[in-house]
Amino acid sequence: LISPIMQLYMSLPKTAKGTTKGLCGTYNDNVEDDFLSSQGIVEFTYLPFTESWKTSDECPSPIVNPTCVSSEHETYAREQCAYLKDPMGAFSSCHSVVE
Repeated sequence: LISPIMQLYMSLPKTAKGTTKGLCGTYNDNVEDDFLSSQGIVEFTYLPFTESWKTSDECPSPIVNPTCVSSEHETYAREQCAYLKDPMGAFSSCHSVVE
C-alpha cells in the first residue's frame, strides 16, 4: 500500500520551459533528464537524485517505494503514450480537443 504524505501538482507557464531543474524535473519535454542531479548528472534511481538536492545534512533521506519511481516505468509510459499521440492513429481526431 502506498500512501503519500504529500502530493504536489505544479503548472508552469510555457515561458518557463527549459529554465527549471530540481526535484520536480526539468520541464523541457524530455523525460530522460527529469532525474537530473544538482551536479548535472542524470541519475537512474530516486535515491542519488533526491540526495543530491539536499540543502542540509539534517534533511532525512526519502522513504519511497522504489518500484514506483523508475526510469523503466517512464520509458514504458512514453512508449504506450505514443499510441495516443500518433497523428495518424485511432485517437488522432481527439488531438484538437485534448492536449
